[in-house]
Amino acid sequence: MRKTFIAIVATSILSAIVLASGPATASVAGVAEFNCNVYLPLWPTQFGGPVHCLGNGTAVLQGKTSAGKNYTATGVNKSFDGAATYYNEKCTGNEALNGSAGGTTHFYGLAGGALGQANAHTPFAWTRVGLTAVIALPPGGVIQFTGGAVAFGNGTGRAVAAFRPVSPAIGTRTCTKPGSQTAQITGVALFTS
Repeated sequence: MRKTFIAIVATSILSAIVLASGPATASVAGVAEFNCNVYLPLWPTQFGGPVHCLGNGTAVLQGKTSAGKNYTATGVNKSFDGAATYYNEKCTGNEALNGSAGGTTHFYGLAGGALGQANAHTPFAWTRVGLTAVIALPPGGVIQFTGGAVAFGNGTGRAVAAFRPVSPAIGTRTCTKPGSQTAQITGVALFTS
């Protein structure tokens, strides 16, 4: 049911959403869904270092490469890595109610037709309030095909995600009692220009 819903959403909005526009001929339109788990060695903290949210996702991307060739890159249950270079939390009433993170997302192994397998990389800036995050996808994305083609991103996008502490359970870690935390992150991204 979830995959059918994602396919319907992707099909209906594919032509209206732009991931990137590099050189005048390059473009990408698409939607992506992701589900990953992240291990935070210390949470909450104001000085979190690099972490990876590893999991899988579904993506439908379509457009033109920097050489002007049309392509479609799709994948269901493909490898996803939300590679954050930092994360931090702001404490309110001893609770980590607000957080931020930044880095690059990676989708690996999308089927790119005649251009070969595709890997998509997009910078991100995450702002979390409570258990919901709004994610900005600034310019700088790139899709690389194993056949050598690329599409560079100068466009922007948005994503929304749910942050769910898994181990230990929600409410265990507080600002005066920080510790390691594993969390599940699930979201959907729409790429626009």
